[in-house]
Amino acid sequence: MEEKKIHRAHVLIVPYPSQGHINPTFQFAKRLASKGLKITLAITNFIYKTKKPPQPSDSVQIDTISDGYDDGGFSEAESIDAYLQNMEVAGLKTLAELITKYKSSSNPIDCVVYDAFLYWALDVAKDMPSFIGVQGQYPAYFEMVLNQFSNADRADLVLVNTFYKLESQVS
Repeated sequence: MEEKKIHRAHVLIVPYPSQGHINPTFQFAKRLASKGLKITLAITNFIYKTKKPPQPSDSVQIDTISDGYDDGGFSEAESIDAYLQNMEVAGLKTLAELITKYKSSSNPIDCVVYDAFLYWALDVAKDMPSFIGVQGQYPAYFEMVLNQFSNADRADLVLVNTFYKLESQVS
């Protein structure tokens, strides 16, 4: 009798390209992987080449996208606005290419979890479930994200890093 191969859900996670976002996102990725999901963490080319990115493992693999500054990262940009604009243009293109690459693999991407600051990722992930990961640990930060990014209400789910004792006063 031939054994059927079970498809593991494949989650693509796209953190904002700074250590303060990548490290907690990698911990979240490992947690999801421990539940049996296949995880791909998409970091920028610059972070991958020059920083100490998380080491891929059997449970979490690393792939890359561009922020438009592949050789110098944020330090090449003349301003934060220029960096974010270039990252949106380059990120949209390379994130779409990454999803397409996996589409023809034996384990295509099933959903995308992206950092709230990368609101444009939703435009690429529009045909699959998409989740916003909010790094802040309190409701006011979440409200800022919803106010700042007009498409946050289009995501399938918003993930907020928090716990009950921190917000026991919030109903």
